Amino acid sequence: MTTVLRNSRQQKALALVTSGALDHLVNVDPDHYLIPSACAEGSFYVTSTHDCTCPDVTYNHVALCKHSIALRIARTLDATREDSTPPASNGRVIPASQIERED
Repeated sequence: MTTVLRNSRQQKALALVTSGALDHLVNVDPDHYLIPSACAEGSFYVTSTHDCTCPDVTYNHVALCKHSIALRIARTLDATREDSTPPASNGRVIPASQIERED
């Protein structure tokens, strides 16, 4: 599946995800996370998949900022990774070295 990035917010969101900025998210509550600011080092925005405390949302009144879009991308990738984990009889992943092959 190919996704076309239509605007700079989407491109910036993808850059946030690929940079690893969302690898260690901190939950504020079940739906909100602290997302690091790209401009102010050490600052964070409280973000969900539908709202954010960043200036883009506050002053420009955009529907989705790069932080919310990035969170959507990261959560989708996480769900995809979880769905692709091979099942094991005891719920654990079996190392490839322990799988017998029929040749």
